[in-house]
Amino acid sequence: MYNVPSTFSHLIAYFCFMSSLVSIIVPCFNSSAYISVCLNSVVKQTYTNWECIIIDDGSTDETPQLIKPYLKDTRFIYIYQTNSGLSAARNKALEYANGDYVQLLDSDDFLYEDKLRIQLESVKKKQGKVISICDFTYSNNEKQKFNQFHTCNYLREFILRVNIPPVCFLFSRNCFKELKYNTDLHTHEDWELMIRLLQQKPSVTICTEILACYRLHPASMTNTRNMKKGLDIVIGMRLSDFRKHSPEYTLMKIRKKLNYWHHSSYKLPQSLFHSLVLKYAAWRYL
Repeated sequence: MYNVPSTFSHLIAYFCFMSSLVSIIVPCFNSSAYISVCLNSVVKQTYTNWECIIIDDGSTDETPQLIKPYLKDTRFIYIYQTNSGLSAARNKALEYANGDYVQLLDSDDFLYEDKLRIQLESVKKKQGKVISICDFTYSNNEKQKFNQFHTCNYLREFILRVNIPPVCFLFSRNCFKELKYNTDLHTHEDWELMIRLLQQKPSVTICTEILACYRLHPASMTNTRNMKKGLDIVIGMRLSDFRKHSPEYTLMKIRKKLNYWHHSSYKLPQSLFHSLVLKYAAWRYL
């Protein structure tokens, strides 16, 4: 499964790498249609030193019964709470996490089997706050790659055009030492937390491999009508983080305009403006 190194120094590094515990956080609510695929993808990981903290946010369907067989593996931890929302569930799981690294995994997404191994290898020489970001695919298109960073200015590029699902990230645990998810937000809570985290200038590693699947389905938050309003709220909250007229401030304002055009009913002219402004902003600020 692993290539064991031959030299003494490499051997030490190998066992240090293998000793890193990964806390996989799975919030769920009425997830009976997808939870088994999600948890099976955890079991199949080629890197095996993990714990999986399942936070059931008040499910009323068969989700608890489907989770029960997995609890025979002591690496799975099941916690039930009254319905409090996605951000509260993630915050709760982070309180229980013992890992050196944190892997977020929503209950309708899944990991490819080498995700933890590849991303851990990419960060094993990094110090301080560390983030590894892999590529991903949507469930309806397993051949296309979506997450392409073109610069090393991750904060600016993330503000402008990159909305990466949480399943793509692997965080060092200390990223959450001071940060928690904002429980007042009902959309874009991931984007808001990443804006705060990237301002702290963590060490970022990009993995070009497709290592996760973000599932699209009729009930997913991606399809709800309040996404535009939710992003506007988050931009309003975070705009004051940046000096007025700084590149980050300007990009946040541009992102708000792009959000408006993206949800506009006047698709043809608005999509043209969207494309032109996006290209200009990328050329000017990235």
